[in-house]
This record gives sequence, C-alpha cells and structure tokens, in this order.
Amino acid sequence: MEIFDEYFKLTSKDSMSWLDNAKILKISSDILYDILYKAYNTQKKLKRNEAEKKLLGKISGVYGQDQELIDEKNKLLSTIKTYYLLSGYALENLIKGLSIENNRSLSYDDILSLWKKHASHGHAISKIANDNFNDLSSIENDILTKLEDYILWKGKYPLPIKESEYKPLNFDSYDKQIIDHLFEKIESLLITRWKDNQKQNN
Repeated sequence: MEIFDEYFKLTSKDSMSWLDNAKILKISSDILYDILYKAYNTQKKLKRNEAEKKLLGKISGVYGQDQELIDEKNKLLSTIKTYYLLSGYALENLIKGLSIENNRSLSYDDILSLWKKHASHGHAISKIANDNFNDLSSIENDILTKLEDYILWKGKYPLPIKESEYKPLNFDSYDKQIIDHLFEKIESLLITRWKDNQKQNN
C-alpha cells in the first residue's frame, strides 16, 4: 500500500498530471463534437425537409414525422450532454492544475479546502478559475458556469436537486470556439507557472 500512498501524494500535487488528464478528456470531447455537429447540421436539414413535407401533407392529407429526424434528434441530445460534460471535466482538471501550481506551499488537503470554499462539492469551476485568473472575460465566465451545470447534473441526470437550478439543454455552435480558446489560455498559463516554479526550485 505504501507505493500507492506515495503515488497519490505525488500525483495529487503534480499539476502536469492534471494537465495530461485534461488533454485526454479534451480529445474525447472533440471526437464527440464532430458527431454532435454533424447531427446538428443533419437535423437542421431534415427539419427543413419535414416542414416541406408537412406543407404537402396538409394538401394531400398524408403526413408523418420522419424517423430519420427522430433518430438524429436523439443522437444530437445524447452527444450534447456528454460533449459539455467532458469539456467541463477537461477544463476542471486544467483549472485545478493551475490552482495546485499557484499554491505550491499548501498541502493537498488545504488545496481541496480552497476548492470547496465556494461549494461543498468542489466543482465550482468558475469561482476556482477566478481565484487563479485575473483576466477572465464575461463570455469565458459564462461558459464555465454553463459547463458547471453539466458537471453537477445536466450531463448525468434529468433534473437538478432543486427546481430553481433547472435550466434546459442549450447547444450553441459557438461554444466550442470559446471552450477551445479557454483551454489553450489556461494550459499556456499553467505551463508557464510550472516552468517558473521549476526554475525557483533548482
């Protein structure tokens, strides 16, 4: 058990391990996004076709919803949830890696307390990010808050614990650009901080 204890101690304070995990999750989310975006565009096309068929159906009296449209809608809904969930986890790993690098003198338990000061679950990534960043834009804060919802419930459950916390699924094709930019921004800062700390320790 000693070897596992040692591994846990080392990895918990190794920001590069958190970065590596963030990259793995980002790769998975990007693969899903390709499926999501294809389903999104296919659904838009099928909806246009359905509208045309509905118009013709009113004239001919024969109209039924296209099964292909139903299938694409289900594919879209399933990938939206998982894409945002994995994107949220990827950014959470990056943000927490940056927090570790910014608090090298603290124990892992103390860092956990920092993460949990905003919320007992420790997933308040927008607030943890703002503790470690001083130049997040309102758009970047908004996307982190959106991803937080997927981490907490949207990516896993049909409803949150409280009715007041409910928000419907909302896919925006521009979100990926914001997520990608934010990922690169945090990754760059994390690596810079890690290098600076390495120099100070040598």
